[in-house]
Amino acid sequence: PAGRVECWTNQRTDPPPELAKILTVEPARNIKAHRDDPDDGIKITWEPVNGKTDYELRLNGGEPVRVNNRFSNEYTFERLELDKAHTIELRSVNNAGASNWSQPRLVILGSTGNWVITPERPPKAEVLPPAASAHGMTLTWKPVDTAETYEVHITQQFFTGQQAKQEERHWKHTQVFTGITNTTLNINTLQPATTYRIDIWTRNAGGTTSTSLNTTTPPQPPHTRPGAGSR
Repeated sequence: PAGRVECWTNQRTDPPPELAKILTVEPARNIKAHRDDPDDGIKITWEPVNGKTDYELRLNGGEPVRVNNRFSNEYTFERLELDKAHTIELRSVNNAGASNWSQPRLVILGSTGNWVITPERPPKAEVLPPAASAHGMTLTWKPVDTAETYEVHITQQFFTGQQAKQEERHWKHTQVFTGITNTTLNINTLQPATTYRIDIWTRNAGGTTSTSLNTTTPPQPPHTRPGAGSR
């Protein structure tokens, strides 16, 4: 109708926040010097993410604590119970929502002054294409700085019928290699023309992660009798 005026507003929405990464976790003793009793706590610092972002921290799965990014990228949980395991999680928040929680970090503050902090779980190993022969293969992966050891599972594929469909595929464990400290493994007990699933696990005190791939060994080369083909 005549005389009607429509107003449009341009509401800007930021993209969802990036996952925040915890940088340091350390004990904080006697935080408030003016108190007679000591405050035992945990101080956390993190790497700032891009954009106008706040942060939330969660202690032992409880109610999140909001930290405004304009003030600091650190926070201290005070007056914690000693000789008990505490978990710390971090996420970034903006007007588009919240990121996932970071991997929990486990902290134990000992009453005798000792303390334990678990490292972050190591990332997945980047596996290079396997070099396969009829009866084996050489596995190589790039080193993971925070991994203490690696573990490799070689799993053989087999079928229940002549024309098995994808959903009928089954797997059967054949070999497990543990306590590996280098980044190369030679396996020489495989079957020719067989598909295997390879799982490479990275391990440290904070947990494990795994990378999986499938590979097929080549067929057995034909046996040639000495002198065959000569006249």
